[in-house]
Amino acid sequence: MNGDNEHQNQLAASIHRPGCHYLKPKQSLTQRWMGELLLQGLNFMLQKSDRPDVLMGKLQLLNRWLCGVQTRYQKSGDSIWPYLHGGKGLPVVLLHGFGADKDRFGSLVPFLRRSFQVIIPDLPGFGDHALNWSLCYDIDAQVERFEAFIQAIGLDRFHLMGLSLGGYLAGYYAARFPEKVRSLALMDSAGFRAPIPSDAQRLFDSKGRNIFLYTDEQELMELMDFLLYRPIRLPAALRRYWTCQGIAQRHWREKLFTDLLVGGIDRLDSLAGAIKAPTLIIWGADDRICHVSTVDRVLSLVEDCRAYIIRSCGHIPMIEYPLLFRKIYIGFLGSLSL
Repeated sequence: MNGDNEHQNQLAASIHRPGCHYLKPKQSLTQRWMGELLLQGLNFMLQKSDRPDVLMGKLQLLNRWLCGVQTRYQKSGDSIWPYLHGGKGLPVVLLHGFGADKDRFGSLVPFLRRSFQVIIPDLPGFGDHALNWSLCYDIDAQVERFEAFIQAIGLDRFHLMGLSLGGYLAGYYAARFPEKVRSLALMDSAGFRAPIPSDAQRLFDSKGRNIFLYTDEQELMELMDFLLYRPIRLPAALRRYWTCQGIAQRHWREKLFTDLLVGGIDRLDSLAGAIKAPTLIIWGADDRICHVSTVDRVLSLVEDCRAYIIRSCGHIPMIEYPLLFRKIYIGFLGSLSL
């Protein structure tokens, strides 16, 4: 893997288009130790709990309180949207990735809500947003549902950021409804045809295996290897809990992925020219899910665009380098003429 990582870093460094910044941050040992302590503490509580699902639900509520957000629900079209809301000011909407949910932006939210109104929905079929097996969940349908949600909560213009699948939806939406998007941020975004296929893409093409569809502890740890440059060491109780979650969610994840695949998973190439909002790209140089060569493609397609490539970073920069990620994104918002 070291040789592959070095190759990825060299490739990332070779992207010299105007507006592309290549960053080499140092890993914070304090942050890593704190993460280890939190995992061990959570593992201990899970070991002592007779109802892990209830415990995790209570911890989730505590995290929302600490982040200063509350859960709201909005009826829109064919479903009810659960979403987190907090702060005041111009609205910022954050969209999570495949298999994730509205609670995955915790490290960013407390800082963002100091100056902005933060809105984080569960995308249809994910988190607490119920999946309807009779409906289609391709990118066109998801964008139409998202627009209905935006209308229902009364947003006229807003800042929009998406991670991975959320980036695909955000970019597609910004191209379809350019008058509504003040700014766009894409973090390791899906939706583009990468010049070089990622490890996850090659695995799917050669063996038909979706790395997100894990059903045992070994597959869960393989997913961690794909998501993070420095994979975390999950304690036993956490591995068991998340593996059970993966087994319970496998069928609906398969449907969501199949619908996306049939509807097209790389349609932003033909639509990106319609994006008019100032656009920020943040990418891990070692992303094994969405290859870093995608950054060059995005910069060539989106007119008003700047990019930051982070060395020694995988698919989730906001987890691996939260301080740097906050600095880049909040700085980007502050640089705009609002």
